[in-house]
Formats: sequence, C-alpha cells, structure tokens
Amino acid sequence: MFMHRFWSIQELVEGTFEHLTPRELSRCARTSKHISEHALNRLYRHVNRLTDILKILGPLTVTMESHGLCKKFENDLDQKDWDRVLKYSSRTQSLFCGWGARHCDYLSDEAFETLAGSASHGPLFPNLRKITWIDTEQHMIFNVASFATSFLTSLTIDVPVARDFSIPLLELAKKAPNLEDLDLDFKWPRLSDNLSEKLQGFDEVLIRLHNLKTLRLPHSWIQFVSLHGTLSKLLQLRVLDMSSRPVAPTYRFPDPSIGTHAPPLGPFPKLQEFRFTTSAEASFRTSCFPANVVSLFLDILGTPWSDVPPWMMTFQISCPHLQYLVIASSVPLPSDEEGTDLPLRIMNCALPLRQLKLFELHLEYPLGASDDELREAALSWPNIEILRLCPRATDANDHPIPTLGCLEHFARHCPSLTHLGLALNVTGSIDELPDSTYSFSESFKELVLSRSRIAKPIEVGAYLAEHLAPTTVLSFQTGPYACRLHQSFARPSHFAEPDAPALHRQWQIVAEVLSGLRRLRKKMWMQHVTRTD
Repeated sequence: MFMHRFWSIQELVEGTFEHLTPRELSRCARTSKHISEHALNRLYRHVNRLTDILKILGPLTVTMESHGLCKKFENDLDQKDWDRVLKYSSRTQSLFCGWGARHCDYLSDEAFETLAGSASHGPLFPNLRKITWIDTEQHMIFNVASFATSFLTSLTIDVPVARDFSIPLLELAKKAPNLEDLDLDFKWPRLSDNLSEKLQGFDEVLIRLHNLKTLRLPHSWIQFVSLHGTLSKLLQLRVLDMSSRPVAPTYRFPDPSIGTHAPPLGPFPKLQEFRFTTSAEASFRTSCFPANVVSLFLDILGTPWSDVPPWMMTFQISCPHLQYLVIASSVPLPSDEEGTDLPLRIMNCALPLRQLKLFELHLEYPLGASDDELREAALSWPNIEILRLCPRATDANDHPIPTLGCLEHFARHCPSLTHLGLALNVTGSIDELPDSTYSFSESFKELVLSRSRIAKPIEVGAYLAEHLAPTTVLSFQTGPYACRLHQSFARPSHFAEPDAPALHRQWQIVAEVLSGLRRLRKKMWMQHVTRTD
C-alpha cells in the first residue's frame, strides 16, 4: 500500500508566505489569528524601510537640518506607543537602511535621540540579528549603534571614509559583543592620504569584537593594517576578506573537509579562508599569508606581471594546508603577450600544491598549455575535485590551447575529479586521435568546453560519450555571457532554477484560498445565526 505524506496546515501556511509579496501578506494577516501570526512574522522579518516601523511608533513630520530634510516624531511618545510598536518590531531579524535612497528618508538627530533614549523600554528591535547600513553622505553613520542589541551577529556598513569612523563602531561593539560578521566598505574609489589617522581607534573596536568569525575590510587597508597585529588577536576568525568588491562576493568556497584541517600554527588559529586584491605596485611578503589558511581567493586587478611575484612562487611554503585556490581578475587583462601568457604562468606556480581539491582560474584569456603540460598538472594534483582553467575566457584565435587528448590525463590520474572546465582546440578530425580506452569515474559530474574551437560538435559529443559516464553533463556553452568576465563573474550553477513566475502564481492561488477563509467563516456564521432565529 502506498503511503503519502500530506502537509500540515502550518507547513502549508509557512511555505505559502515564503513566496508572497508584502501586499499579499497584509491580506493574509487579516484572515485569522493563527494565520495572522505567521503572516506578520514573515512581513516584518526583514525591514527595508525604517519609516514603516516608526510610523507605528508615532506620526512623523518633516524638519530641516544642516544636511537637508529629515523626519522626526510629531508628538512625545508614551508607554502605550512602545508597547504597540514592539508587537511588530520584535519580529524583525534583519534591518536594511539605505539612507538617501528611495523610500528611506533621513531621520533627524532628535528622532535618533528619542530611539536611543528608550533604554527603559528596551531597543526598538529587540531580536535584531543583522544590520545593513548604506549612506553615501555619511550623515547617519554615527547613529548605527542606536539599533544594536546583544543578539546582533552581522553588520554591513557601506559609507565614504568618515571622520572619527571608529567612534560609532566602538559604541556598537559595546552593545553587540556577540557580533560574528563585520563587513566594511567605502564608496569613494580614492582614499585620502591620512587614512591611517582616520583608522585610529579601530584596533580597540576589534579587541572588543572577540567573537568575529568573518571580517571584510576595504582592499586598500592591507597597506595600513598589519595582519599580525590586532587582527591576529581575533582567535575565532575564520574568513578574512580584503578583496575588491566587483568579483569576490559572488564566489562561495565549499566547506573544508572535516578532519583535514591542520592544527593551529601561529596567529589566526582558526582562519580557513583568506581573500585579497593585489596589483603591480603592492608588495607582499610570504609572512602575509596565514599558515592555517585552507581557502585563498586572489583578485589580480588586471595586472599582467612581467614575472610572477615571488610570494606566488612560494604557495607551498606560505600556505602548506591550502586546499581551495581561486585566482580571478575584476578588470580586463591587456591584450599583449604578458596578458595572454599569464594563465599558464599562474598554473605552473600552483603545481607544487599537491593537496589541492579545488583550483580555478578566471582570467580574460584561455589557458595556453600543451597536452604534456596538462599531464604534469594532472600528476601534480591527485586529489583535485574541481578544476576550472579559464573556462569562460575570450577565444584568442592565435593563442595555442590544449587538444582533446589532454582529457585522458585527468581521467587516469585524477580519480576524485567531479568538475572540469577549459577551452580545447578540436578543429582536426576525431579519427586523428589515438585509440584509447580511458574513461572518467562515475563521480565525474560535469565537463564544460565553452569557448573551445570545435569544428564538428556532433562528432566530438559522440567521441566524449564513449569516455564519460551516462550521468555526466557535457556543455559547449558559447553564448556572449561566457566572456566579459570583468563585468559579471559568478560561479556557475549546476542546478536548474524553477520557473519563478509559475511558482509564484501557484503560491498566489494558495494565498487566495487562505484569504477566502475569512469570507467563508463569516458566511457560515451568518447561516448559523439564520437557523437559530
């Protein structure tokens, strides 16, 4: 007998609310008490317009201050006002403040004083977990601590370099000692010469945030902040990110294998992931790299380098436990010989890293390696699982690239390989390839040959079918999105996304049914009253 598991009404309601708009949630909130609780939880979980909450607290009026029009409370607030707003604001876990943007007006200093002076009533958002604070004019940065609580675990600040920048952060650190993720960014591309003076007191902020696990700083700070100074005192730090913005945030490393992480060595005892941006002018020493790092992301900013930097030649010494290595460029490489040869030079520097499980190059030009050079790479990385060698690079017609025969080396010498992406030259006849009985393992999932020179895709597909498992995905992606790496960089997704409009419509239908419960209940009650009469 077949058994089917039916959704409970609570699962149905919660699943529905995940796909509804605020307007639809408001309709559902008026249906019944049980459904109303779930709808309100979903509606106020993420607050993107602070004034939506403040209007519940009390009416707002417009006033003029030195930095422009602001809003303040029209009347004095009493205990009933705070009790009323907490019914809604206590559900908020994430707060987004994009000051000056649409639907996010500036607040007056008086309004913030009112919110900060509510200690007897508790914070406005008592269960707040995350704050995103964006302000192009830097007026509001000094008020970021107004919403801090002991439950706060994540803070993102995106402002220009502000005077006394550490003062609001220090106040926030006192209120939110359990902060785990801190993300700082500046909008101005050019930083002033006295940046080091503006960072005075930042060390004291980090000392208080001893529970930090993820720290993201502007990439230019690497010239001012000593990695073995205050940062090394963050004993719980797992991710240190000092990379440029256009590329790095879109990439996600896999979690390191359990039990393979080495014992702590020196500073940063728990650091596993390090990201940074470099250029030709930057100078690094081997000691810059934490010895325990497992994942390393490097953005080279389009720098071709006439010679590979010394610190890159000593990866196996500076990062003895490195398992995941990604090197990309957020700006285009030059079209001269130094730019086109860079992928091969970088790959040769990574050959001594025999423990690598993931190695990815995302540069403007394809890997100009011979089949023999790729055979050496396959022998050097016996544990490699994911290997992407400029799979979406621009095709340089005069640039030599490997042939189809190099796949045999990876099939024979890399038994753990699951994903492989590179550009190949298959302009000749398949019959010219030597007979071979090699085959990839059953665990091999994907082969991406985008930007390859393939004269006869059907013949190539038939040839590869003899060596790939039936479940392996073979991709010849050649669309325009495959290049222009510096404009849109993202790790390819291996899972097809559902049809979002159709899915949303299905949940809308469910929401309409739930909204109709109120009308049905009222109709049944009227029928009951009629029969009673």
